Amino acid sequence: MSKHSLKEPDIFRTENFHYLDVFIHKYKSAPVTNKIKNKLNNLKSETGNVSARPAEILSLYQLATDHLTTEFQTNQEPIELQKSLFAEMEFLLSRFSSDPRHSFIIVIPVAERPRMLENSLQSLVRHCHAFNYGGLAPHIDHGMAFRKVRVMVVDDSRNFGNIEANKKIVDRVSREGIPCRYVSLKEQGRLIADLEDKTGRSLHRIVGTCSSSGSAPSHKGASITRNIAYLSIANELTKETEKKNKTLIFFLDSDEEFSIRIKNELGRFETDLISYFHTIDRLFREHEIDLLTGKVVGDPPVSPAVMVNNLLEDLLLFFKTCSGLTAESPCVFHQAEKYTGGAAQYNDMLHLFGYRRHGKPAAYPCPCSGSHSVSDGFRAFASRVNGFFHGLHPTREILFKTTESVNNTVPARTVYTGNYVFRPTMLDYFIPFADLKLRMAGPVLGRILKHRIGERFVSANIPLLHKRTIGEKYQSEFRHGVDQAEDTDTVNLSVELEKQFWGDVMLFTIEALIDLGFPDSPVKARDIKDTLVQTRNDLWSEYKERRLNITANADKLMDFLEDNKHWWNKNENFLQATNSFRKFICSVRENFITGSSGQKILESKIKSSSNPGGLLTELAVAIEAYHDDETAWKLLTPGANFPLNLDAAEPPAERSAEAVNS
Repeated sequence: MSKHSLKEPDIFRTENFHYLDVFIHKYKSAPVTNKIKNKLNNLKSETGNVSARPAEILSLYQLATDHLTTEFQTNQEPIELQKSLFAEMEFLLSRFSSDPRHSFIIVIPVAERPRMLENSLQSLVRHCHAFNYGGLAPHIDHGMAFRKVRVMVVDDSRNFGNIEANKKIVDRVSREGIPCRYVSLKEQGRLIADLEDKTGRSLHRIVGTCSSSGSAPSHKGASITRNIAYLSIANELTKETEKKNKTLIFFLDSDEEFSIRIKNELGRFETDLISYFHTIDRLFREHEIDLLTGKVVGDPPVSPAVMVNNLLEDLLLFFKTCSGLTAESPCVFHQAEKYTGGAAQYNDMLHLFGYRRHGKPAAYPCPCSGSHSVSDGFRAFASRVNGFFHGLHPTREILFKTTESVNNTVPARTVYTGNYVFRPTMLDYFIPFADLKLRMAGPVLGRILKHRIGERFVSANIPLLHKRTIGEKYQSEFRHGVDQAEDTDTVNLSVELEKQFWGDVMLFTIEALIDLGFPDSPVKARDIKDTLVQTRNDLWSEYKERRLNITANADKLMDFLEDNKHWWNKNENFLQATNSFRKFICSVRENFITGSSGQKILESKIKSSSNPGGLLTELAVAIEAYHDDETAWKLLTPGANFPLNLDAAEPPAERSAEAVNS
């Protein structure tokens, strides 16, 4: 039984504009209040308390809720009034047959993460009940349900227990007022088979292939799973053509929640400050947007493979500070300058993306509360530091900036694939090169979108809360490429390192090829191969230089840790903490420093990549095939005319490795 009430508060049935009047009284000195009062008086005088124009109600309440967002600097009180205003607005809008706003399909790909999926969907349930977007209506299958929000969970799990757990979670969320559909491996297989029947060809680079049983295989990867979700959505919208233009598709990852993390005078905490659906709907109604990408707060959205050196620098600052204090000294890791999370400062390689480093390490933000010592902060850091390899960053957590409006947009070039929203016509743009399972799929897609749709591709300050780890050990529930062996203290990131490096190669190759006409027209095979080779060589030089820095910093950190003159080596009570830091350094050395096993594997793959049939050939084949794959794909998605007309199209020819190498 849901703990949430699935009915409107009685006050809305007896007093129209009650909370708007509360706002006017409470913020009577605010510049916007007179404008609200005048608009409200006009509505009341014209219609006897209820407007016949929903757009005017939306405009009126937006003025009040926008002001409350700016008020949220020193207390949370404005949030509760903001929620009440949204709920009141929804009740007023429910009296009219027309509603200019969009409906949302929330799509969550998931693999082996039932706990994270549960957390994500429960945050959505809380959010919908808090802000009431679209209001409630009777649902044929679920009783009372939110009329403008539904969910699709696309499962890529292999473990039977996790599959069953995910199904139960979906059923429970549906009973709590949000219609939620589970897309099984079997259903995914039917979608892939149907695609092949319609096009006469395999689009395995986009959606993979069916298994012998007719199901889609598990562990296909997030990009393939997202593309299969695109197919499922296209099928749904083909049956709902009248809803197509008023539907937005919202993708997030299973390790993200509808909340933000913030720090103000009250401290550091999580809250539901942003009404995501009201805000996003408004942006799409008021601006010419085809795809909007949000951001994340909490854990950084990039791989540990490209964050380790700046964490080593932060650790060196931490140990240097600790070495100048005693274990009993009051903790100083609260007053120090805090990391602000600006412009991807968690990324070692951000200069490759046109950003500048701040140039100094980030101070450790101690999570301990109350009166405590430096040694307490030392232990707290030690307990979290190995979570880094699973995606947590102990010193460079991203916090929400209240100074940046959620209602402004800027041109974008990267899609955060864990937080993006688009119109159905954008289903034409699948996640490219999905079968390669490389990192940087979102930036690659973003570069293509920037070239194709320009200013209709935007970014906004609408982050989701990113939580990559769970439990006291700060490990990911499931993350492909991160191998935490039971019988060793180290983490094996060799697969992750390879996926990141070749993802970078693909990204910067695509950037260069766009200047040669890609993807609007095919690019010569020789130009593709030459660009890949040059990009690989340039990036490997960058990676080797970074490796030298990592090696030097890891050695300095171990010297600090092992020096017997420091207080953490003079008391056995700190042995567990120092062992945790040693474990971290061992994993860094195993994966990142010169001569390590992780670097040997990566270097071997790079050296062999030019061989016939090697990785460069594989990437080149995928790039040359993109134009033909895109042509076939567009016949299947809502960007094409309804109903689908596949008989008139001749399937593009498959490209071969021989053609690319010729």
